[in-house]
Amino acid sequence: MWISSDFGFSWNNNNHIFFLLFLIMWGDVLHWLPWKPYRIPGGAHGQLNLWVDQHMVVRILESIPLNKRSPESLRCPRPRPGMQERICSQLAVYITSCASNFYLKVPEQLFLVFNGLLLPEVLDKIALSVDKPIPPRIEELRAKWKAGDERLTYSIELMSLNQTLLHKPLLNIAPSGFVPASPSDVQITLPCTGKATGIAPFRVQLDFRREFEGLRKIPPISFVVYKYCLSASKQTGHIINCECRVRCKHLHDKRRRNNHKRCIRQCQRQFSESSTSIGGVIS
Repeated sequence: MWISSDFGFSWNNNNHIFFLLFLIMWGDVLHWLPWKPYRIPGGAHGQLNLWVDQHMVVRILESIPLNKRSPESLRCPRPRPGMQERICSQLAVYITSCASNFYLKVPEQLFLVFNGLLLPEVLDKIALSVDKPIPPRIEELRAKWKAGDERLTYSIELMSLNQTLLHKPLLNIAPSGFVPASPSDVQITLPCTGKATGIAPFRVQLDFRREFEGLRKIPPISFVVYKYCLSASKQTGHIINCECRVRCKHLHDKRRRNNHKRCIRQCQRQFSESSTSIGGVIS
């Protein structure tokens, strides 16, 4: 990072980590004070915060192919040992539940915006890029936000950059309005068209305005995320395959490998027969 002052202090990538920890601890101190100096710059309860649930990030990462395989390789979601610890080791400063400090015992949060400041390092670390798209089984992205003691208006624009693969993403809230003062859910649904298979980019654009323009402005937040979409037939086959793996999981060891394969085939046959019968009834 980039800021320097006349006092000979330079701001680098390590300094902002300590500053962020200070902001989190300062916000906790404010919470317990009998008087609330929320208008002091940097008060953690007084500015815009936007965060995602750590468990959702884990589920996405558990669905991404291993060992640098092609991002278009299909993988059923399954637990990876140590995934939680791995995320904490890479993003500890941004996930408050990873901190061992007594003052940081708050719900599991992965901040994208902290006190009105975008944390691009988090987006880079999550790396939901064309090489690591959101997997087919993940159809919703969930986050929370709050304005604290500020009065903020927002405008959110979602745009599919490949409408052959992905319809316009849907929001569970109005595209513009006031950011709620207390934590509130924001959900983005990613409706693939089912026409073809491929990786579809979509853009997220957020604009915020403070009630008093004289205060420090919040810069626009814009980034591109990638979603791996499957054709309707491939999506159905992938879902069946994943469901059958879960159903036959108890047979997954070397001694019962043949039984496991037989269980998978039988399960897939049952799903195929049921879908065929449903299609026959509908037609």
